[in-house]
Amino acid sequence: MTGNNLPLTRIVAVSLLIFSFGVRNGCRPPGAAESGGEAGAFDIRLVRGVDWISDTLRFDPRLPGYHLRGGIGTIELQRRSETNSGRLVLEITTSPSMRPNLESFTLGWGDTLLKVAPFTASNLSDVVTKNAEGRWKTVSQRDTQEYFEFQRGDSTVRVSLLPAALLFMRNVCTITWIDWYRR
Repeated sequence: MTGNNLPLTRIVAVSLLIFSFGVRNGCRPPGAAESGGEAGAFDIRLVRGVDWISDTLRFDPRLPGYHLRGGIGTIELQRRSETNSGRLVLEITTSPSMRPNLESFTLGWGDTLLKVAPFTASNLSDVVTKNAEGRWKTVSQRDTQEYFEFQRGDSTVRVSLLPAALLFMRNVCTITWIDWYRR
């Protein structure tokens, strides 16, 4: 190795060391998938209107799940392992200084959506599919408690995706929510 290449080699080595330390500690390049859970059970990608809460870039085993912030948000989730049959929790901070609430929550896969209006008396989720003309149509209703649990905290809405909902995550699922205050 010549003397001219030595500084460049050191810069590359130090850069790789810093990058690998950051990835191991929850930092990742923009647009990269976040894996977490029990031995990396899920891949998560923040799509639109969603941010991480402070330093919680990794899976939080205390939930178990992720801390997110976003009034109108979209994420993509996929299970990496069939071994996790429990629940996955999304703790969502919606509009600051307002009572935490969601107007809608949707889990979608392929041409099917499971739509719910949390904290309403109906306790039913609409199953919506795309017809041959590409229009969305409600085809049935299911008991929301079979798929989700919704809880309000002091400043967050905690959405638990139950085993029936996790079954759909063999493929990439899109999760969308709308804050009651639309912020």
